[in-house]
Amino acid sequence: MKALLKKKQIISAALLIGFFVTSIISISAVHHFLSEESGIKAVGAAVLPVREQVQSIFKNRFPELKIENISTGPERTWVVVGKYKNEVKRFYVLPDLSHVIEGTITSLYDVPAEKEASRNTVSMDKESKLQREFITKVQSLQSEKKQVVDSQPNNNTHPFKLPELNSVLTSDDKNKFYNRTNELEYIEVGSKSAPLVHVFFDFNCSGCRHAKKVLKKFTDKGDLRVRYIPVGVITKESSIKAAYTLIPSKNEDRKVLLDYFVKPGTADELIKSKAPKAEVLRALNYVNNANKVFMFTPKKLTPTFAFKLNGEVVIANLTSERGLQNLVDRLQQ
Repeated sequence: MKALLKKKQIISAALLIGFFVTSIISISAVHHFLSEESGIKAVGAAVLPVREQVQSIFKNRFPELKIENISTGPERTWVVVGKYKNEVKRFYVLPDLSHVIEGTITSLYDVPAEKEASRNTVSMDKESKLQREFITKVQSLQSEKKQVVDSQPNNNTHPFKLPELNSVLTSDDKNKFYNRTNELEYIEVGSKSAPLVHVFFDFNCSGCRHAKKVLKKFTDKGDLRVRYIPVGVITKESSIKAAYTLIPSKNEDRKVLLDYFVKPGTADELIKSKAPKAEVLRALNYVNNANKVFMFTPKKLTPTFAFKLNGEVVIANLTSERGLQNLVDRLQQ
């Protein structure tokens, strides 16, 4: 029995030595095959999942290799199969992601490592098939949607998409969103007889400040009525500025604060004297309610416009003067 065990140990040691010899030869072959400049050390992909690291290593360092498959191999290795000049190449990336072996590995128990890799390949192939099917369905839906858009008459170009196309929300969802928007605290600017738009507005949003300057041209002329709904979604300071704007109960006072808080500066710099705590908390509650409704918008970007066009609710992100002019034109039709 002892003699038999000793014999097995000798065989195992011999095979292990053969494995390391093969490794050295294979690594040398890889360096020859991909040049000395193509070492895979210091790729800097530690933040990526291991599979993506391996893919990144080969794509960045071995650009001439066309990768066909990446799968897990024995002992935490990764198997990379690809083509180089129409010749199939197989590599084993060691767990340290700094060394690679080209060729095949034979198990001590006569189970080819490639067999284990092939099992993972089958699993990956199934996953890839599902991904391809999903992408095909999405592309098909996009194609159908484009045909619908192309078939609609284009009487006037506009920078926003029509309600049925501008988000994943249904018409019923948009109506509920619009009804909740009407319940929020706001600052109204413009003529009562002009078309109404709601604008979710963050005081720390440069796009919001720019949109307000453009909107002023239309509100001053009586072409538009804007209800600014202050939200605090960019920074904590946004909520503080928004709250202080909504502390007064009269709209005229709120308009003064709206113009004041769009000026550059932090909340500490702009607030010269603090309001009573109870009033601040009440106003912060208004802002929190607006934030909750705002989170139902498709893109969650400020400024977000909500209005009705031909009886349908539209949710859009607009900042340019041309885009806002088109909005006014369509609302006045």
